Amino acid sequence: MFCFLVAPLSKQVRLHKGARLRTPVRRLCLVFMLSLMFSPLASAESVDADGFIAGQWEELVSVPLSTPRYVPSFDNFDLQEGTYTYVISWQGIPAAEASVSVSAQGPAGVGSQILVVNTAETFRPIDLLYKLRFRAETLMNRATFVPDIYSVQQKENSRVKDLRVNFSEDGQISAVRVQHDKREMKRVRFVSQNDTLDPVSAAFLARSQPWRVGEVRSFDVFNGKSRYVIHLTAMERTSVEAGGRARAAIMIVPKVQNLVNPNQSKKLREARIYLSDDRAREILLIESEVFIGTVKTRLKSFTPLVRPELREVQVIAQTKELDKSAL
Repeated sequence: MFCFLVAPLSKQVRLHKGARLRTPVRRLCLVFMLSLMFSPLASAESVDADGFIAGQWEELVSVPLSTPRYVPSFDNFDLQEGTYTYVISWQGIPAAEASVSVSAQGPAGVGSQILVVNTAETFRPIDLLYKLRFRAETLMNRATFVPDIYSVQQKENSRVKDLRVNFSEDGQISAVRVQHDKREMKRVRFVSQNDTLDPVSAAFLARSQPWRVGEVRSFDVFNGKSRYVIHLTAMERTSVEAGGRARAAIMIVPKVQNLVNPNQSKKLREARIYLSDDRAREILLIESEVFIGTVKTRLKSFTPLVRPELREVQVIAQTKELDKSAL
């Protein structure tokens, strides 16, 4: 969903007359996102016996790190169940559609969970140059937004990749990455002494916080390959267009520090995240500067989740109203 981040995925495609242009078509959005937030894979401890080359577990070096411990501020934050739909465009040209679906799993209370499903799919004209199908799922604690499982399925042209990250209560984190076209499996693990999140749970935890202009919050994030510290700064209150109307918003500027490969942090360009300035703090817009131009992920619509029992109550209420009008 912000998913989380902020960093657009650019792709080099050939144009007519041999020219080359870096065309952005995806971001780890919703989780933001947008983030940029696939169906579950086999257990992270299992090894696929279908011919994959599975290496030994790689032990990531545990970086001494301490970020503030945040808890969701439900006194002034409303978690909305339903589906957010976004349009991703480059220089005003629509390139892909993304969605973020949020649903509670089980009755409210201790141990209940939230499932967040993020998808992204390039439009058909873009498919001729670059075809992307992306799905990510995060299962996290409903009260704390602490992640349990983060899984991804991604098909990028002919390249097919799967990822599953397990987060244990004792701080052990393990990840299995599978690249099907190369029949490779990579496994990494480490023990975190800090509150380490996946991109989606970090996005939700950031959304749940009350934001004042000038405030900075930092999050420890692991995406299955690299570990980051993401600093978010509330820059200003403004207004943006989303869902066909003007919305009051808070502009958040992220700064990303790659703890595994510090040189990668230098390649990240400027980004801006706009949250609705209300109790929902919805992700309205993400703008990210790329090699040429700007990628925008803009909220198109939100469809609330209507559970069967609630729908039945609504139908009964409507029927009673019809009966009254007939008298």
